[in-house]
Amino acid sequence: MKNKALGLIETYGYIPAIEAADASAKSANVTIIKMELVKGGLVCIFLTGDVSAVKTAVDAGEVAANMVGRVVSKTVISRPGESLETILNGNKSKEEKIKENTSKGNTKKEKDIQEENSQDKSKDKSTETKEGSVNNLDLDNLGSMKVVELRKIARNLDGLDMDNNEIKVAKKDELITAIGKYSGKEE
Repeated sequence: MKNKALGLIETYGYIPAIEAADASAKSANVTIIKMELVKGGLVCIFLTGDVSAVKTAVDAGEVAANMVGRVVSKTVISRPGESLETILNGNKSKEEKIKENTSKGNTKKEKDIQEENSQDKSKDKSTETKEGSVNNLDLDNLGSMKVVELRKIARNLDGLDMDNNEIKVAKKDELITAIGKYSGKEE
């Protein structure tokens, strides 16, 4: 964002924000960085480009948003400080960070992330049941598992006294009870 301006348009509601972003992008050579949902129904659009382009885009976005809703505030920062850039980039998703790192040649970080993901998958597999048995499942830890994990386990158990529809809507304690009963049958 060096030598570029930062424009912000804050609207009340999502639809005015979409209108503002669309009009801004069409009116000048700017890049929309992100659109952030703020509490209380406020939405903030961040855009960047040359100072004159950002000013034009922010004004066009304000007019468009006011046609369908309300603009709460707008501002153009001519040359934002470097610390502001870190604040804005600190909210990037995992995928965006991977793309950024690979574009800079940091494939080591990407490999680390892929390795972490494969470790997470192997942990998931250890809690899954094999051929309808609960061999690898520590029944004492069922309470610490997420409902999604419990449902996955329940679906893999042949002869469980719940069908798929019941598993789909079952609460955590119901799933734990059903899996516990099932494991009692096997022993």
